[in-house]
Amino acid sequence: MLFIGYHAWKEKQQAIITDDDLVECPACSGVGELACKCCGSDRLCNLCDGEGRVCWGSLLKSQQAKLFTPEQYRRVLLDEAIAYGNWTRTDPIELLINDGFAPWQDLERKEIQININ
Repeated sequence: MLFIGYHAWKEKQQAIITDDDLVECPACSGVGELACKCCGSDRLCNLCDGEGRVCWGSLLKSQQAKLFTPEQYRRVLLDEAIAYGNWTRTDPIELLINDGFAPWQDLERKEIQININ
């Protein structure tokens, strides 16, 4: 197996991160601002004080769990497949299929998607 699965990737990411590492704010997705629910105007995010990043150790377990999503994994997996494919002169889609993944092309969004289990 060339690429690790989602759950192994998530565990690896959580194991290597330290409490002092800065990560994308889960409340504002790294933007630093949130839309006001009453009027829709932008306001600074309370969790990151508008910085867009917070210390890993300051997050609740439920907030930490939201940071390593299947969508992030798909992006990392595709980037790694492309890099390895360039290095070996192999089609990244072929690499993913041979490794048991099910990539497909989203014609509407013009992207390669990957079904993960």
